[in-house]
Amino acid sequence: MKRAYFFRLKIIKSNKELEALNSKKLAFVPTMGNLHTGHLKLVSEAKKLEYEVIVSIFVNPLQFGKDEDFDSYPKTLKEDKLKLISKECDYLFLPKSEELLNGIHQETSKYNNFLCGIDRPEHFNGVASIIRKFLEIIQPNSIIMGEKDFQQTLVIKELIIKHNFKCKLITIPTARENSGLAMSSRNNYLTENEKMQAAKIYSTLVDTKNLIFKNGFKRKDLKNKINYLKKNNINVIYFDLFDAESLESINESPRLKGNFVLATAAKIGNTRLIDNIVFSI
Repeated sequence: MKRAYFFRLKIIKSNKELEALNSKKLAFVPTMGNLHTGHLKLVSEAKKLEYEVIVSIFVNPLQFGKDEDFDSYPKTLKEDKLKLISKECDYLFLPKSEELLNGIHQETSKYNNFLCGIDRPEHFNGVASIIRKFLEIIQPNSIIMGEKDFQQTLVIKELIIKHNFKCKLITIPTARENSGLAMSSRNNYLTENEKMQAAKIYSTLVDTKNLIFKNGFKRKDLKNKINYLKKNNINVIYFDLFDAESLESINESPRLKGNFVLATAAKIGNTRLIDNIVFSI
């Protein structure tokens, strides 16, 4: 009879416990919990590096603004542990807020005032501050993130260079539902009808990208797509084409050349969603 195999996930709760990992090669996946398939794909990508994999679960108060969902952010630790075990994750870091935030350095990012930073002031500074602390205490060889959080990946890349961390940033494509909706823990706030509505965000990004390849970049086309989303009860916060390195908004042009990100943030009801398509011409 075949014996059942149980993978042991090691739980770490303090900086002192982390010291035992200092000599190991680590791939780090930072999360706020409520893990979904997208998070697990990051873990799978980390496993390919043949490093030991450490996932953090910490709902970072520094990246939430007033009247945002810090207090109500979904917490599913028991289920998260089982999901990580299924992916043979080696370590789960559950830091205590007091210890992690004690003596933290306040970071500022040059990307803070673009895209999501416009309606979420200080959000990316809060992200950079907590990721800096993680990189200092975990000392990973790699950090793995999803392309859905494109602006965040630029912030982390900037942070790594600024502080000369010996850590490589690896990004993987956005994980999506069958409908095209980008996977997000905040999708749990949506009803089934709202999820169908939200799927129009990605299809509209795809249509807009195709128009750019066909006709060049025209503000009129962009405006039409924004109006389409609004008619479908999607409150558009921004929907625009940006330079993929600087995040500067792109001017109209019949022939574009370079690296771009077509990005949006929008609300369905009270739920804020983001998505993007990264491409080169």
